[in-house]
Amino acid sequence: MFNSGFLSQLGHILLFLLYRLPLWWMAAQYGNSEAGLLANALLIADTIWIFGNSYGTILHSRMLVSAGMLSVNRNNHKSPMSAQQRKFNKLLSRYVVISTLGTTLAVLFALIVPNDLYVFVFGDTFSGLKETFFFISPAVIFLGMSAPIGHFLHAQNRFKELIVSYGAAVVVLVVCWFGLDGFDWSKVPEGSGAIPSSSFLSIVSYVGKFLSVNLAFFVLLILNYRQVKHILKLRANVFILLRFVRRFFAK
Repeated sequence: MFNSGFLSQLGHILLFLLYRLPLWWMAAQYGNSEAGLLANALLIADTIWIFGNSYGTILHSRMLVSAGMLSVNRNNHKSPMSAQQRKFNKLLSRYVVISTLGTTLAVLFALIVPNDLYVFVFGDTFSGLKETFFFISPAVIFLGMSAPIGHFLHAQNRFKELIVSYGAAVVVLVVCWFGLDGFDWSKVPEGSGAIPSSSFLSIVSYVGKFLSVNLAFFVLLILNYRQVKHILKLRANVFILLRFVRRFFAK
């Protein structure tokens, strides 16, 4: 029990670092103003992540109630799949589709909202909030897709797999965040016209920080997906969801 608890908390710490390291580094490198924009963009992201975390929590609680699911031997793929196993596999596929759709629509809505509304709510100093949120919007979608899978793995006590996913995402974030700063532009041959100006370099470096965040969350999604790709039936659930939407608007 102690070992499982330790691994679970270690995974949560890595996930917390994945959330907060960009905010701390942004404050250190660009000042409190840019950090404030990112902090409020993450606040909007936390609200949107309700979709993935809510469905993940529902799936997690249902799996914990079922003793049959927790006793499944994952290493024996030839053993017959129990009714509970098939049930939760279908639920995972369905919740991933719903979470992805809900998160994507919420992100699109947040991007469609006029910037004047953000200024009205947060103040004139946050006029660049919408732009900052746009830069991290792929990461928001990636985590919304990955959240139900993370809860699914957590309910199965597959903490080591989660630690690998979270740890790899943090490593990618660190390498990409500081890797762009370490690139030596002086090695570009002079006279080629390929040497960017200092202002352009600053823009590339700034945007590159957000790209590193998006890449880190994409790695998290891919690694979590690889753990459950053999049980996901996303195409069938997409068709079911489209049929439901078609019927809803036909009324």
